[in-house]
Amino acid sequence: GVVRRQQAAEADLKRLEEKRRADKLVQRGYDFSLDWQNYLRMKGGGAPRDVLKAQLERIIGQYQDSGIDISQATLELRALVTGS
Repeated sequence: GVVRRQQAAEADLKRLEEKRRADKLVQRGYDFSLDWQNYLRMKGGGAPRDVLKAQLERIIGQYQDSGIDISQATLELRALVTGS
């Protein structure tokens, strides 16, 4: 009866939360890829090094704890900073 319905409701809620978390991750990944494409366009357009560095730092700061892979941005920043 009541206990089983309660457990089913809790399981549904948990599934919904997991789906929401997964959807959010997908959205963050999409947002990151847009920001990354914009960065590459700036770089390709000959933007100054300090502008590129600031853009990368903003991108990394925005996404570093979001659970998505941003290694291409961190590697790019490292290359910019070391001048390689």
